[in-house]
Amino acid sequence: MATENLDCIYSLPAAADLSGNEGQPIVINTSGQVALAGANVVPHGHLHNPTANAVGVPARFVHHGKVVRAKAGGAITLGARLATHANGYAVATTGQNVVGIALKAVASGARFPALLIPGLPVAP
Repeated sequence: MATENLDCIYSLPAAADLSGNEGQPIVINTSGQVALAGANVVPHGHLHNPTANAVGVPARFVHHGKVVRAKAGGAITLGARLATHANGYAVATTGQNVVGIALKAVASGARFPALLIPGLPVAP
């Protein structure tokens, strides 16, 4: 019997027509959209639905991490790489020790969904 673990499936707007790309590796770009992973990139998951056939259409993907409710330690943009602040809050980073990706833009102190991917390298 086939089952689906709904804790590992998430959807975000597609960055392009992704129809016909089911199962291919994806990344969440800096606009918070699902895009096909390029060469030498650590994928954030794999495309789960082949019906994302236009920009902005929800694209479901199976991700490698866990979506949690984080608390922002500063303003965070959608798709930002995240690190931890000394107070334990999530902050946007362009440096090392990236732990996840913001799935929503928020102001400092707000709770937001974040895809945790331990060991995620710095974006190129």
